[in-house]
Amino acid sequence: MFRSPTPPRQVSRGTVRRLAVAPAVGLLLAVVVALAAGAQGPSKLVNGTLTPGFPTAGALLFGNDPDTATGSCTGTMVGCDTFVTAAHCVCDEDGTLCQSAPNIPDPGDYLVFLQHAGFFSIASIALRSGFDFPVADVAVLKLTTPVNGISPTPINTTISPPSSSVGTIVGFGRSGGTAQDYGLKRTGRIETTTCLDESNVTSVCWNFVAPIGPPGEDSSTCNGDSGGPLYIDLGAGDVLAGVTSGGVAEECLAPATAFDANIYAYRDWIQAQGLADLGNQTCGDLAQVGTPGVTVVGFSGDVSAGVPEGRHQFVVDPETVHLVVTMNASEAGSNDFDLFVKFGAPAATNDWDCRATGGNNWGSCEFASPSAGSWHVLVNRYDGDGTYQTTATAFKSGAAPVPSLSPPAAAATALLLMALSLVALSSQHATLVKARRSKLSHRPLPSPGTCLGPVLREPAAPAGRGHRSSRRPGSSSRWRGDGGGPPET
Repeated sequence: MFRSPTPPRQVSRGTVRRLAVAPAVGLLLAVVVALAAGAQGPSKLVNGTLTPGFPTAGALLFGNDPDTATGSCTGTMVGCDTFVTAAHCVCDEDGTLCQSAPNIPDPGDYLVFLQHAGFFSIASIALRSGFDFPVADVAVLKLTTPVNGISPTPINTTISPPSSSVGTIVGFGRSGGTAQDYGLKRTGRIETTTCLDESNVTSVCWNFVAPIGPPGEDSSTCNGDSGGPLYIDLGAGDVLAGVTSGGVAEECLAPATAFDANIYAYRDWIQAQGLADLGNQTCGDLAQVGTPGVTVVGFSGDVSAGVPEGRHQFVVDPETVHLVVTMNASEAGSNDFDLFVKFGAPAATNDWDCRATGGNNWGSCEFASPSAGSWHVLVNRYDGDGTYQTTATAFKSGAAPVPSLSPPAAAATALLLMALSLVALSSQHATLVKARRSKLSHRPLPSPGTCLGPVLREPAAPAGRGHRSSRRPGSSSRWRGDGGGPPET
């Protein structure tokens, strides 16, 4: 995780730019979240709702600098330093080619962003040699620094999800149609069905068809949601049952069929990569998000040339030991929104305790031992117009991590089961129809006032944003949420 300690009211790379702000107040929607799940606002995943909940669901960003990185895919924390996403988010070829140069994924090309914890750099990337979209569309990323205060989501090791299982999807992708609103975190409900074109062993499928219910009730995935979680309760609480892979639709709209990589089919390989980390029930010494020791306040709003500011306020109680304030926003068009945070008085572009003012729409501020009382957030439009989210997470002290697995036994068992599953999946893969399918892609504690956010102002070139839809020959209605590279021709 990037932590570049700087004194309050200083910004690393001290880039100076013009300030032009009108005294208007942005639209506000605030939700105080005491549990891990929660919805916020009327926006869409595809027919989804904005959310500051689901703390294990994070964005995979393309670029290793928080100041300039852009949204690419989504993923899930299944350990304290283990992040699961889709293989096609980090590998443009098949799994065999991505095992050797020049196609080996470079961990330095990516960051993980978590609404409740900020930015994390990547130490390693693993994917199966048998990856051949959509088969084995799973990758395991190890963070350079473990998260603190976020309990991992267990992977599904129980049973392949039965048809008609009700699940929850989460992603940072676009909302379908012609919308290019990558970067907003949305959630929605789905109900699994029997796969018709994909393998029921390696994939989990659902249909997105009329009549469509209200936002959040009948939802689906689109570009940028790749790698994101399908949470299903199979009897003992939510587990990671699927990883968003692709679908068949026109612009992700109904009627559509979506498919995920089936975590149950790849459970042994994932366990072999994560080892003992997958046994952690809690992470770090902070209270865990979703428990009474953590307060999450989520805001969302819209800024434009006519309404260039969004202002919000929240209260930190005296027992808080760590505060994280993050921003993520729509990356449509020329959007460039900035985050300013201040204690005790309204923040301004020239008066702040921490700011994130780069050329992208992602930012994070962290405060150790924050002052009790009123804190103020300003989201300022530098360019463009659209929706943003800010999430304030106040942590109290918590218990030490509680492991649930015996590391040596778990590792040995996982390696043995992985070898057996390779044989079974190889046999299954040989029977699959080779149809073209569309993929779905795109820190020790800091000193008070440390600002982890964008600073640079150079606009990113559209072709390098890494989250546009990639289409394969002969499959104009099949999509994927690409994790890297230009559209295929």
